[in-house]
Amino acid sequence: SASLSVTRQISDMGPNLLLVLPGIERHGMGVTPSSATNFELADARAMSDQVPGIVVAPTASTRATLVQGSGSYATTVTGAGNELLEVRNLELAQGRAFEMRELGGAAVCIVGQTIVDELYGGGAAGGGREPLGSTLRVDRTPCQVIGVLASKGQALGMNQDDVVLMPLAAVQRRLIGDDDVSTIYVSALEEGTTHQIKAELETLLRKRRGMRGDEENDFYVRDMQEIADALSATTATLTALLGTIAAVSLVVGGIGIMNIMLVSVTERTREIG
Repeated sequence: SASLSVTRQISDMGPNLLLVLPGIERHGMGVTPSSATNFELADARAMSDQVPGIVVAPTASTRATLVQGSGSYATTVTGAGNELLEVRNLELAQGRAFEMRELGGAAVCIVGQTIVDELYGGGAAGGGREPLGSTLRVDRTPCQVIGVLASKGQALGMNQDDVVLMPLAAVQRRLIGDDDVSTIYVSALEEGTTHQIKAELETLLRKRRGMRGDEENDFYVRDMQEIADALSATTATLTALLGTIAAVSLVVGGIGIMNIMLVSVTERTREIG
């Protein structure tokens, strides 16, 4: 049951998902991003053109304060295209996705259920205000809400409903002030191909970033399936541990019950005959 729960949470985050991030990954020591430069939009285009069987969604994220009416809420705003909806397995409960003309940098946004609960009182269905068509101020940028995402809940300790999506160009120009891409989401179209695609992406990025054969990567590709396998292995270890504890408990309990029964019969031997 625990293993199935982990697998389900990974699948909810996106089918066959890989994350491409800048930084030097130190095993057991986290990530060192100090000397690593962010990606460019051209890197994501090269991935899509040169690596077959994938969907690529470049993103740029920043912290921002949302203001609607008299309420405010601090969260992470993500700039992306409609590809992120497919890659992250996000569905619209209301409204629509971005139109082609809006992807050039229009101030429109799609919000998750947590934003609706915090700033709109749960939305019209929950007795609050209707988010669709309203103006949500993101820092100093007025943004029209065009869509509301279906609720997805928690996955690996992260609230998947605490999300605000804007067109990538809008976040880069209006909120961040540069054209960098901080994270690239990649979804493999076929099951069981993430390991091969990971190797191809690493080869492509090393070439594009001008890295020599003995030079350490200043980026890393994280395969969510590998995380799922590691968590499943941990779950199996805990299952074996709990099984051992349960077996010891049964043996000790059985000995105790046996002794009580023995004493009960022994002290009544004269009565039983």
